[in-house]
Amino acid sequence: MHSFEYLPSFKEDYAQLDNSVQKIIDKRVDKIKAQPQLGKPLGKDMFVEKFDGWRITYFIMNDVIVFSRIRRRDVVYKRGWG
Repeated sequence: MHSFEYLPSFKEDYAQLDNSVQKIIDKRVDKIKAQPQLGKPLGKDMFVEKFDGWRITYFIMNDVIVFSRIRRRDVVYKRGWG
């Protein structure tokens, strides 16, 4: 069983979303918590979950799932993850 954490960047991204999008994000986060390896690998322990024009990045460190960023697809491809 994994524990989980949210980086400040994830919390900031989440806080800027409207409630309807937050509900969608919540469902995806629950899915990731249940099966973290289902996301697309970006590196050794880094993953991205892609859905409905959104991207959630996270990594797994030991048994901790660390949620990193939430970005719209168009923002990721224009400016990157930063």
